[in-house]
Amino acid sequence: MKEQFIVNRVDGLKEAIKYARLMGYVLQEQFDYNKNSDLDVIFKDYKTWGFNCDGYDIYVYFNCVETEFVEDERYVIETLQIWSENLYFIPFNVAFKIVMAFFGNENFVLTQIITPDKLIYCWNKMYDVDGNSTKPDKKICIEKNFMGTDYYLSKEVPSFF
Repeated sequence: MKEQFIVNRVDGLKEAIKYARLMGYVLQEQFDYNKNSDLDVIFKDYKTWGFNCDGYDIYVYFNCVETEFVEDERYVIETLQIWSENLYFIPFNVAFKIVMAFFGNENFVLTQIITPDKLIYCWNKMYDVDGNSTKPDKKICIEKNFMGTDYYLSKEVPSFF
């Protein structure tokens, strides 16, 4: 039996961005995820938002963590997962519209997560301490272009069965 899915329902993409970013940053400031990784699982429902976009019932999960990606330098990594509960996948152009609304139009990376129930678009963007977005390592990503906007595609596709 499938577990009950609890989500915060909002009215459209603008509200989803506003509340998801607010909750992601409030929780990131309050808790140290490096010391207790279970906190992400505990608070997942607070970071998940549902809304309708272009006729599709969309769910997004937004998270941000501060990390020491490179020795002695701190970075913030934002993660945005996009999926539909009713469909196996949503069209790429709808997911791309959502990620551009969240992240702007530069330096974001796509990893497609494949499960038996759905395809999840998982987008990441990393910022330095000054708030400047950083380009990903080209050894692990392929540079792509969609509708005139550059993005990066992770070379590895994780699947969870």
